[in-house]
Amino acid sequence: MQRSKHSVRWNKDRPKRLRQKKQAERAARRKAEKEKADKEDALRLQRQKDAEEDAMLREERRKRRQQEEAARKQREALRRQEDEQRRQERERQEKKRRAEEEAKRAEEERQREELRLAEELRLAEELRRRLEARVETEEEARRREEVQKEERRKRAEQRRREIKEKAERAKKAAAAGLPPSAAAAAAAAALAREAAPAEVQVTVAVLGHQGSGKSTLVGALMLATGAINERDLMKRRKDLERFPCEELQREDSLRSPGGAELTLLDVPGGRRCLPQAVQAAAEADIALLVVSAKGRELEAALREASGTSALAEQLRVAKGLGARRLLVAVSKMEEASWAQDRFNDVASALAPVLTNAGFNQAAAVFVPVDGLSNQLDARKATWHSGGSLLHCLDEATKGCADARSGALQVLLFESLTTAKGLRVRGRVEQGVLQPGQRWNLAPGNASLGIEVLQTATRQPMPLQEAKGGQNVEIQLSGNLPDWPSTAGATGHAWRGSVLHEADSLQVSDYVKAKMEVIEMPRPLTAGFKAVLHVHAATVEAEVEKILDAFDWSTGVTTEKPKVVKAGQRLTVMLRLSREVPLCASPDSRLGMLMLRLEETTVAIGHVLEVK
Repeated sequence: MQRSKHSVRWNKDRPKRLRQKKQAERAARRKAEKEKADKEDALRLQRQKDAEEDAMLREERRKRRQQEEAARKQREALRRQEDEQRRQERERQEKKRRAEEEAKRAEEERQREELRLAEELRLAEELRRRLEARVETEEEARRREEVQKEERRKRAEQRRREIKEKAERAKKAAAAGLPPSAAAAAAAAALAREAAPAEVQVTVAVLGHQGSGKSTLVGALMLATGAINERDLMKRRKDLERFPCEELQREDSLRSPGGAELTLLDVPGGRRCLPQAVQAAAEADIALLVVSAKGRELEAALREASGTSALAEQLRVAKGLGARRLLVAVSKMEEASWAQDRFNDVASALAPVLTNAGFNQAAAVFVPVDGLSNQLDARKATWHSGGSLLHCLDEATKGCADARSGALQVLLFESLTTAKGLRVRGRVEQGVLQPGQRWNLAPGNASLGIEVLQTATRQPMPLQEAKGGQNVEIQLSGNLPDWPSTAGATGHAWRGSVLHEADSLQVSDYVKAKMEVIEMPRPLTAGFKAVLHVHAATVEAEVEKILDAFDWSTGVTTEKPKVVKAGQRLTVMLRLSREVPLCASPDSRLGMLMLRLEETTVAIGHVLEVK
């Protein structure tokens, strides 16, 4: 088979074509590789460019963040500066406000000081006028007092001689079978009473409003018991008219018809004399309230503009500190024509006051009297069947001796440190005290000896023993504990201490107590602070907890109350500013408590538990 020319030529050109094809392929590969390399270069360049752009963006972002951080710090600095400026402005405003308040307080204090100084100047001027009216120096007053004491002693001796002479005449008349005269019989009875030892010693706090006639009634009682004669009584009343006394007056050694020895504590009636009422109530067994039946004097005294009347406060103080009996002497009955209606009006006006103070109105004894005319027997009050004032006093003293048995407790009221030891005036609350004994003094628990024991009267008499209710002066010996003055006066440094038998009482500054809320000058809550009176001690006290409150009107007891109101009975925990002698007994004077704030009695009660 023959090939065509074309086929032969094709075969001859085949290597060439193959070479050309390979060259074309190599050229294509080189071109592809070049394109690939170009693409890779372009990609690398693009990546490099992108990297540079990313670096630039990061740098820009970093710079922007730095700028933002700097701006933020600048804003914070400005804000802190503004806050500091506002704080400084507030501090300036606060300092300005405080300065204004301080200036206001200083101005108020200055005004109060000016008023106080003006009052002191007024009182000093009044005292100067009184002293000029008296026209006597202190030395002259002392000599006059000594002369008066000597005159009283001579009159007492003369009276005793007269009584003895009349008593002798009565005996001679009786021996001869003749009836004795009334004067001789009275003298014989008085002599017999004075010779016999007193069956019971009782202290009576004579309370009442201003102008009620307390001092006049005290003089009439002294005359009726034979302590003074009519001449001395007239002189005493003239002295009181010339120089009215605003201090607590003590009249002792009075003998009642029933044989009781009476000590009368005449308390001034003004509101500023309430401390004397507290002092008297701490010693008294009986409260004798004297009120006026003249006109509307009592009603005016009960409506004082300053709030609770001084008369109501006196009654609260007497009840809170242990007065066991209450007698009400309705005085100036002569000026009321001894009218029963006026007597009943006085009793009705006093009823809510007695109830508020805690006294049982049914147990209070009302007696019509007239001190100026010395009429104590109510003879002109034919409608009265309750007996005379002295008879009522005798009846009231009968229950006082029942509560005086037990371990020895002597309340101390005044003290004087001498070279021989401590000399004190006090009252035997219970038990028997004899010279030569050794007892403990609380607080401090010092063992002291009884060197001298005598009556605490104007004419002291030595005693072989002192029983419950008796007022005594004692010379103590031994090592005294350190004890600061609690009343600001040397004579009251040991006031509120107790001379006692071991283990008969406790000394503490933390007690659980039951208190009857009478009046609240401000809200009574935990943290309430007031002055606490317990027997003769006076301390600061804080109500730490109110455990419960019993409401008499609803009969409901509330545990841990948030709000307390007057008329409720509280169980509280009291923290005292110092330790005082106490006794967990509602019948003991050492367990009776009274909270007072300024001039108001807030609550009265008794100790439940001594912590």
